[in-house]
Amino acid sequence: AIDGAPDFIDPPELEVVRMVEQGDVVMAELTGTARRAAGGEMRMSMAEVFVMRGGKIAEPRAWVTVLGENEYR
Repeated sequence: AIDGAPDFIDPPELEVVRMVEQGDVVMAELTGTARRAAGGEMRMSMAEVFVMRGGKIAEPRAWVTVLGENEYR
């Protein structure tokens, strides 16, 4: 996670692109920017997937793709 990582200034700025629910699975697509402690930013596209059981997160999964200078998503 970026939160608490010494190379980054907390917290990252995140924007929810979309959320999808199917049965006991919830998925969120996000874009974000993390400010680097040494200067500059890291732009990213993310997906968070949660499998729910009994109203609690049973299986969290996450993917992060670092975006290059000309990539939108």
